[in-house]
Amino acid sequence: MQVKEILSTPFFRKWINAKCEDIIKNYNDPGNEYRRNITKHWKEIFRLADAIMLINNIWPDCPVDYYQNNIDVLLSVEYSYRYGERSCEPVNKWLNENMPVASFFKILNKYYQESRASAPGRDSYYFHEWVDTFSMLVSLLITGENELAPPRRWRLSEFHDYVQAETWKIRNPNEKLPQDLFPKPIKVELDFADGFQNTWTFFQPHDTHQLAMWGRAVRNCVGSASHYAADVRKRKHFIVLAMIENKPMFTIQLKVDMGVMSVCQIAGIGNERLDDTEREFYAEAFQLALQKRESELKS
Repeated sequence: MQVKEILSTPFFRKWINAKCEDIIKNYNDPGNEYRRNITKHWKEIFRLADAIMLINNIWPDCPVDYYQNNIDVLLSVEYSYRYGERSCEPVNKWLNENMPVASFFKILNKYYQESRASAPGRDSYYFHEWVDTFSMLVSLLITGENELAPPRRWRLSEFHDYVQAETWKIRNPNEKLPQDLFPKPIKVELDFADGFQNTWTFFQPHDTHQLAMWGRAVRNCVGSASHYAADVRKRKHFIVLAMIENKPMFTIQLKVDMGVMSVCQIAGIGNERLDDTEREFYAEAFQLALQKRESELKS
């Protein structure tokens, strides 16, 4: 269905007619001193038409009910693209084949509700995260050389990170990294006074893509900053990754000077510094891991 056909349905003809009546009413109102009180209704008509067109370009079979039931959302959430029709075509095709239109409207509504809660009273909210995701999809798909599998679920933050990761992989060739300390993951158990026990796993990333995945998981720049991987390849330092109960936790940067290993820095989730207790637990667990690795070398 074309946009013109959608706007010609009885529901939208009635809605547009009501906007036109508001225009005439405000134009004839002697107390109206501002042109914007007249033009805002024209702008709403064109804004709705543009919003429907953007969705219709991807999902031409979108049920009209979706548009009717989400007028406030369509008028308030802006996400225009700075690409020509030719650039958008492969992205529109991919989204049509992989993403249900119902999922898109859920994402749109979620952003609308969150935006209204954080900044009430505004006429519009620009949907940066969706525009950024769409932009990366353009760079991935425009050549037709790259394939992209759909994500397991349609949550925008996860979809955005997934597309970002795939984009990074294409722009950055995968390179092997040396694994001098822990060629295989080393697991150790820490026992606590209250009888609680947890499992620590130490390992070194085997390639630059795994390092990038780790950086995204713990929200630090270790995977995206190329100098980390370059220095590891040159053995200027070592990057060791630590998980607790199989959850990514700490990123450790080490160096060896005159046969003595020392820690340059340890970062927690989001680059947070370790507190004294965490540092104590890490030191004990890492020492156990080194001892276990030394025993493996001797055997």
